[in-house]
Amino acid sequence: MRDKARVTGAEAFVDPKDGNAVTITIRFPSLEAAQGFFGDPGLKDAMMKSGVEGAHSITVVVAK
Repeated sequence: MRDKARVTGAEAFVDPKDGNAVTITIRFPSLEAAQGFFGDPGLKDAMMKSGVEGAHSITVVVAK
């Protein structure tokens, strides 16, 4: 999925007080590439297969 979306980088951060609280930053070459990635119907299944459980949220931000 990441290759298809042209992901240029990613980092994972874990809350030291709560190992279940994880923030992941993913970099894309464009807003359109990010929107395509997050709009992919296979994303939910891929997240479940990677171990994501419970509620999650996705926020798209743009660097200036």
